[in-house]
Formats: sequence, C-alpha cells, structure tokens
Amino acid sequence: MDALKTLPIAYTGELHEVQLVAFSVPEEEIRPNLQKGINPLVENGRVLFTMVSVELKKMKANVFPVGFSYKHIAIRMCLNDHAFNESNEDQGVYFYQSFTDRPSLVAGGKLMTAYNLETAKFKTAGDVFEMKSGDDYLLFAIDKSVPKIGDVDLYNKVQRLDRAYFIARSKLYRTCITRSEWPIKWADCYAFETNLFKDVKKEGAFYIEHPILYKWNPPVCVSPLLKP
Repeated sequence: MDALKTLPIAYTGELHEVQLVAFSVPEEEIRPNLQKGINPLVENGRVLFTMVSVELKKMKANVFPVGFSYKHIAIRMCLNDHAFNESNEDQGVYFYQSFTDRPSLVAGGKLMTAYNLETAKFKTAGDVFEMKSGDDYLLFAIDKSVPKIGDVDLYNKVQRLDRAYFIARSKLYRTCITRSEWPIKWADCYAFETNLFKDVKKEGAFYIEHPILYKWNPPVCVSPLLKP
C-alpha cells in the first residue's frame, strides 16, 4: 500500500494555534527504529526533535476538494538532509509519530500519508495540554506571555524546517511545504513530560501568533532504490 503515499496529491489549508517544543533524544535510542535512508541530525550524540501542536483548518486535497479540519500532534525528527538541498542546510524532518483525536481520519491517513498517524485522546486545561494514546503519554504547557530569547542556532534550525521525508517501495521521497510565512516566536515551556522516549531533554519552545496559509506539495522521489 506504500504506492498510495507516493501519488501526486497536494493539500492546502490553514495552520492555527501553532505551538512547538524542541527536544533531543540519544541517538542510540532511536536508531533501531529507523528505516534505511532516514538519517537523523545528530549533534553531541543526540537527535533533535520538534513536537508540533496545530489546528489544521480548511484542509483540502487537490483530487478531492471537500474541506476538513482536525487537531494534529506531530513528533518530527530533524534530518541530516543538506545534500539534497540547494541551500546546503538541513531543512528536513521525518514524522516519527503523529496523533489525532479524529479516529475517522486515521485509516485514510495511514494509507495516503507518511505521518505515522495514531488515534489519541486530547485534554486541555488552560496552558496545559495532555495526550494519551494507548500506553503513550504526552503533556506540555507553554506560556506565551513571558518574553524569552533562546539559542539562536536552535531558532534557525526550527525556523527553516520546511520538508518531510519518507520511505516507500525502498525509495526515499520528499514532500516540500509551501507557507506564506513562518514567524515563530520564543515561548516558555514550563512543563514537558512524555514516555514516548526514555531520555528526553527539552531544548526550547515556540509559537506563532496568527494563522498561516499552507500547502503540502506532492511527494517527489529524491533517491534511487535503497539497498536493504
């Protein structure tokens, strides 16, 4: 069924209430879970991830223009992909895990996308967001009112992420994201807990103040057949 993920389908929509938490995990913890061809961005023995919480609204596929909206939580692993980019910068992510509280979207999402999408239950109380999916657990709390400046290098890494990679039929595919803008601002993440990984180090947090116009472009093969 991997062939469905490589169909030339584009999606457009709006990103609302974007919140991101950057964190890192030891390389040895995630390496056994990765397919050949997915190369994480490793610094000082740790791999950078971004957790993205977003309300996707007015989403439409170019082949089926019926709109839909849903809450999406994505655990995105940053990749060493500069060799594929004209900028010679690392700009890619791999969707390590994703979650939604819309079970009706999960089956289609697994067939048509490489989000690695699962069903979850979401709960929000003020700044605190909590997610449970089977035994998986995630909690975070972000305060946007506290002026904060963090590491410039981390900011730049997160700001330039605009493409996602996946493996299908033993080939590496890339989907580039077109956005009207990506004006992330620092935030104070005063709580972050999860059992998705054993060793998690929080690196920083960000948010976007207003909705962002967004296009998920059709996937393109960027690497030939990968050897097992």
